[in-house]
Amino acid sequence: MNLSSMDFEDIEKRAQDIVEKLSGGKGDGQGYSSFVRNLYDIVRKINYTGNASIVKAKILLLYHISRKMDKKGKEEKKTLEELRKVLIGACNEMIEAGDEKKEEIFNKLKIFLQALIAGMKYKEVMNTMSRGR
Repeated sequence: MNLSSMDFEDIEKRAQDIVEKLSGGKGDGQGYSSFVRNLYDIVRKINYTGNASIVKAKILLLYHISRKMDKKGKEEKKTLEELRKVLIGACNEMIEAGDEKKEEIFNKLKIFLQALIAGMKYKEVMNTMSRGR
């Protein structure tokens, strides 16, 4: 499902699903907060009125996710692949969309990444507290 066709509740659920998958099982989400913040910084710098800016962001997103995937196990790779599809799909949608739709997709993409950041931070805090630090 594309971000443009999701409402804000669906976007939050999708982000929470990814957070759970990345922080569930053996992993505790450590290291993903800074990774997701880096992705958010890339997206935040997009000038959505120009396709060149979107393409540049798309390349940077692919690069960062690919590097993270190289270091992870099978399950985490599947989740990172899901994340990649959402982000790159949104970039492709922005490239193809008209001017009014681009801003809407851009805002939904930022909300999606903000929800990911919040979820990762929450997981880190809960894991730290459960270890008694």
